[in-house]
Amino acid sequence: DETVLVRRAQSKATQPHPLDVKGAWPLQADELPGRCLSSIVKRCAMETAAIDLLNSMDFSSWCNPLTMWDRAMTIDALLPRGELIGGADLRLHKFREVLSASTFATGFCHLVRPVQVRMKDEKLLDFELQADDKHNYEFELVTAYEDGRKPGDEHRNLSDDSLEVIKKLSVEPIDRRPIVQQVIKKTKKLIDLKAKDLNVRRHLLVYCSIIGGGIDEKKLYEEVATYGLSWESIWLIRGVPETSFMALLCNSFGFKCPMGEWLPNWEWAQKRIISF
Repeated sequence: DETVLVRRAQSKATQPHPLDVKGAWPLQADELPGRCLSSIVKRCAMETAAIDLLNSMDFSSWCNPLTMWDRAMTIDALLPRGELIGGADLRLHKFREVLSASTFATGFCHLVRPVQVRMKDEKLLDFELQADDKHNYEFELVTAYEDGRKPGDEHRNLSDDSLEVIKKLSVEPIDRRPIVQQVIKKTKKLIDLKAKDLNVRRHLLVYCSIIGGGIDEKKLYEEVATYGLSWESIWLIRGVPETSFMALLCNSFGFKCPMGEWLPNWEWAQKRIISF
């Protein structure tokens, strides 16, 4: 029962956790002050509880996007601050994909058409959406960070100083280059894949994990339009999970959806959070 698994994970997060487990920091207990040691033990325990819960859930089967989002938010509640954006653990990378995909899929249901969602682990295929008519939309997911950001280093930095760039809000326009670079990188891989299989049809979702003000969607479209010809569609999402907006940048598939503008994908999330 999923409720039992959640309660078990929450209970485990409050129990002492040894520092010599796999994935913990390579420091001896006597090298750390008491308060720091207590903080690290608690952080390790919560992270382990979250990963245990993540591993106990099946995200590879078709389900309602909001159901997947609810499950992901349950795991997110167990993670220390900054873990979602800074975690280097590959299992946490899987969780970030689940949270991003379910947030996008729920918005897709509201803005485009109702779908089911499931996670995949294949070449250039991270998740799928399926409509009522059994048509599948195959998505590759990639995250764009600020230049110089190293999420792995942020995760390992005990003082949390490296998260300052994330905590400081900015009204400056977002640098489009990291987004464009990820589109180019993934497009090259898609072209190679299509050379082996002409039937490959992929959509691309770029999660913009960049702090800043607005994005000039028209200029961004101009910079990725050529690469968009290789994809069925290219989407951009930011504000995952609860203040999300999404934009359709390229639309070879022909979705009946406005292009080149931010579409609100957060009202349902705000209502959901309030109801928890």
